[in-house]
Amino acid sequence: DNWCSLLLKSCITISTLILVGMIIFYHALEVKLFMIDNCLDDWRIAMTWQRILQIGAEVSICAIHPIPGKFEFEWTTHMSNKADYHSQIKTAHVYVDILLSLPMFIRLYLICRVMLLHSKLFTDASSRSIGAFNRIKFNTRFVLKTLMTICPGTVLLVFILSLFIIASWTLRACESNHDPKHHGNLLNSMWLVAVTFLAIGYGDLVPNTYCGRAICVASGLMGVSCTATMVAVLARKLELTRAEKHVHNFMMDTQLTKRLKNAAANVLRETWLIYKYTKLVKTVNVSRVRTHQRKFLQAIHM
Repeated sequence: DNWCSLLLKSCITISTLILVGMIIFYHALEVKLFMIDNCLDDWRIAMTWQRILQIGAEVSICAIHPIPGKFEFEWTTHMSNKADYHSQIKTAHVYVDILLSLPMFIRLYLICRVMLLHSKLFTDASSRSIGAFNRIKFNTRFVLKTLMTICPGTVLLVFILSLFIIASWTLRACESNHDPKHHGNLLNSMWLVAVTFLAIGYGDLVPNTYCGRAICVASGLMGVSCTATMVAVLARKLELTRAEKHVHNFMMDTQLTKRLKNAAANVLRETWLIYKYTKLVKTVNVSRVRTHQRKFLQAIHM
């Protein structure tokens, strides 16, 4: 096991070094393109504070990984489940690899960059020209908006499933050392994340560490946000399209025209009948005349 762990961590270290080198190379190419676009000779002019902070943050985040070796530390936490644990405070020996592996999920932001660089909007020269004329930046935010417009259901489904799997794994990693009875199984962690994400909160499982509580709070916030977004997407899907609105308006205009024609015909008919039963008969039937007068007024107010 020690040899397998050492080999796996060594591979992770090598891949991390390659990733950091590729990030630096990417930003170097970005600086060169900025110099070409603005006809600059000195690369230091392109290195603004925002760019330097961005490069430093990306390199620092992507450089975090489990290091080869076996290192432990003591983690003390207050146990929430008092029925199974008589002592409210429990100390467990935890590997440093857990703390170093959790931030590696932040590297998933690189997926958005890959989507941007391989997007047809970014690689098409005509699209970039139209965007430049309209002062639209082709960045990750714009690509995500276009995806949410084209296939919102697929984007939401992929995002929710990814968040569910990542939150379940990180919750188990944070809680399994202190409460292996309830959080040693991944299915229990998935259950806790699911009831928190859906804002149900049965209370049969609770997190003990601050790490687990932070994950549950983040899952609840993301669940509320995803629910609101899903409602907005469903409302937009149920709304009539432009072609459907044209057809609907045409049908309503046709029905209104028919109603107006029928009302005009009824006005003429009731006028003739009122004249007939008041002027062309010897004996006037008052009740029949009143009936036709009511129908005449109804036809006018249609």
